[in-house]
Parts: sequence; structure tokens; C-alpha cells
Amino acid sequence: MKLGYEHKTIVAQALFVLGLVAAFAGGMAYGQMIMAPLQDSITEAKETIRTLMAETQVLSERIAALEAEFQALSSRLDALLPVAQRISRWNPGLGPEALGVAAVVVDAAATYGVPVDLVIALGAAESDWRLNARGRAGERGPLQVLPDTFRLLGGTDLNDWRQTLRAGVRYLSMTLERARGDVELAVALYNSGINRQPAVALRVSARHVRRVLVNMEG
Repeated sequence: MKLGYEHKTIVAQALFVLGLVAAFAGGMAYGQMIMAPLQDSITEAKETIRTLMAETQVLSERIAALEAEFQALSSRLDALLPVAQRISRWNPGLGPEALGVAAVVVDAAATYGVPVDLVIALGAAESDWRLNARGRAGERGPLQVLPDTFRLLGGTDLNDWRQTLRAGVRYLSMTLERARGDVELAVALYNSGINRQPAVALRVSARHVRRVLVNMEG
């Protein structure tokens, strides 16, 4: 009888353990059934976050680029405004176009190594900054460049004030070089011809030189 009782006890314990295992397995299956959609949602959320972070990075880089562009434009405007205002003193009729003229002056002066103040003063003396001015000898543009000189410097359209202005600045750089940086002599050579003897150029252009120098002071 005792052996039978022990056998029954063991069987009962085994059944109990099996029941626990079955319950645990069922719980795991149920848990997996619940967790699967949740895991999918978590994966999707992570992917969305990664996408948003990438888009945010691109947006941040674009904002930084726009800020840099704005800063460059602001600096450019700061450089052009004073030049435009000075040119407008001589030709108020230019209006907003003075800013475009200033841009050509500043860029050409930088390209050919000529002081901006000298270009402004010369333009005032030559034409009062009238863009399409014409001289008695056929000079053109605000710096009154002769047609032969204009073509020699690579110009193609005498009616384009931008071309004549750039050509004038380039020619002025050449006279400055020949004058070894002497502004008075450079202006005299610009007015009378780059191949003139310095003493002759200064004598025949004395009045013009004085006007340019006064304009520079103003």
C-alpha cells in the first residue's frame, strides 16, 4: 500500500509540473501574440525617428548655408552702399541703378588693383557718372574711354557702359603702373595718353588732375 501511495504522489507531482509547463507555454504564446504587433510598432517608430533625424540634419545644413549666403550678401551690400551713395552725388538720376554701377566699380577695382576712391573721382571728373556719356573725340561711358583703347583692351560693345567702365578701370591700372603708383601722373597719363612724356602729360592735364584730386577729397 505504501508503494502505491508514493507512486500516486509522484504522478500527481508530475501532472502538476506538466500543468505548470503547459500554462507557462500558453502564457508565452499569448505574450508573443501580444508583443509581436507592439514590436512592429516599436520598429516602425525607430525607423520614423531615424528618418526625422536625417531630415533634421539636412534642414540644419540648409539653414546654415542660407545663413552663410545671407551673411555674404549683407557684407556685399555693406561694401557697395557707400560707393553707390558717392556715385549718386554726381548723378542723382541713377536711382537704384547706382547699386549696380557700384558693383561693377568695386569688382573691376579689385580685379585690376585700383583704389575705388580713385575710380569714383575719375568718373566724376570725366562724365559726372553719366553711364552713356559721349565725348567730342568719341569717348564712351562714365570713364570716357576712347574707341581704339576700348577695342585694344578687348571690349566688344561701346554702347555697354559696363564694358566701357571695366575697360576704363583696366586702363587706369595701366597708367598707375607706368606712373609707379603716382596718382597725379597716372591721372595725367589717363587723360592725355599713356605714352605721353610725364612732364608733358602733367602740364596739359593739370586742370583735370586737380579736379580728380578734389573729387577724391570730397
